[in-house]
Amino acid sequence: MEGTGLFDAPRFANHTVVYAKYCDGGSWTGAMSTPPINVTVGSDPPFALYFRGRGLFDGLFDELLTNRGLDKATELLYAGCSAGGLTTYIHADAVAATMKTRAPGATVVALADAMFSLNHLDFNQVITPQAIHLVFSLVHEGVVC
Repeated sequence: MEGTGLFDAPRFANHTVVYAKYCDGGSWTGAMSTPPINVTVGSDPPFALYFRGRGLFDGLFDELLTNRGLDKATELLYAGCSAGGLTTYIHADAVAATMKTRAPGATVVALADAMFSLNHLDFNQVITPQAIHLVFSLVHEGVVC
């Protein structure tokens, strides 16, 4: 099975699946209060990019726990693939701690699928771990993970 088709399998028939697309460029860790980057696209005036992924992440879990029934869960599989795999590594302990407090009966398991970055040049002649470090240095005023 490929992708989210896995969750159509009979094994998951009685489970709820939440698919949150990765959207902030910093694995949902950024907490910038000032814009680190001003972007110009074509002839449009420049605009500021704020990296506030941690707020998105916290808001997502708060919504799921407060209004969507996650507080009643007995099992949680927190997973991500590709860049989401890195996000899984970064946030697994925080997810488990949040669930322990707000859904104490839940068993939490984290699964990172396919985020392994070797220290070598990619097809753009960039060393992947160095590129990841650059992104994270742009999205943080301080450590927020």
